[in-house]
Amino acid sequence: MDRCKDRVAAGAPYRERPDSEPRGLAHSDFAILLRSVRNDGGPILSALDAAGLPYVVIGMNELFDTPEVQAMRAAFYYLGGFQGPGGSISEGDMERLLRAAPLGLGVNGIAAGLVLLRERKARIGQNTDATLYLQRVYLDFLEALGGEKKR
Repeated sequence: MDRCKDRVAAGAPYRERPDSEPRGLAHSDFAILLRSVRNDGGPILSALDAAGLPYVVIGMNELFDTPEVQAMRAAFYYLGGFQGPGGSISEGDMERLLRAAPLGLGVNGIAAGLVLLRERKARIGQNTDATLYLQRVYLDFLEALGGEKKR
């Protein structure tokens, strides 16, 4: 276990894969996600300091103002028929927002994503199958755009 001396003691062995050797857990195996470190992080950071646990704070300001997030927000506004900041969201608006987002999307990916959104929007209210769950729509939309498929 010398190779794990920088590892955190664990109550149960951790395996990267079912066929891999068990190992202890490193501090880098853990994450605490906060919406706002400035507003919510004080007690958590104090507790980590008191316990002598190392941490790194990583984040960004105005995450919800980035073009990528604006495009996804618009996609859900489009699906739900909600008014966005500038009014109703059309497919043309969606295409413009997706092109503006620095995601490296091609014309075919954007077209496939818009087809998926149009098809799912037409089915909303007609049934409640799992393909209409928000997470499934999001993952299928990313896949249609050409993103990596993660299930």
